[in-house]
Amino acid sequence: MDELILEILWDLKNEDFETFKWHLNEEQLEGCRPIPQGRLEDQNRPRVVTLMKDYYADKMVNITKEILKKISRNDLIETLENGQVGGVEAQQHSFT
Repeated sequence: MDELILEILWDLKNEDFETFKWHLNEEQLEGCRPIPQGRLEDQNRPRVVTLMKDYYADKMVNITKEILKKISRNDLIETLENGQVGGVEAQQHSFT
């Protein structure tokens, strides 16, 4: 799932990616603490996925969906729900 979320972040324009990171600093789901702004600042897409995994673990997909809704990227929510990027099923990889 990490790879799929990374591909989704690559589909965001830089401005949308910065907005996505801003939302990670806000409470998205009850019981999930926000990622501190200092940890997100100047981070690239792979590092943001790693931070999300560290902070949210199994709630990472739900938080990604909530933020994509807020930035009006419902097309990417569908991609996430289908588990496919570019018509090819994503394989789960770990980022460290």
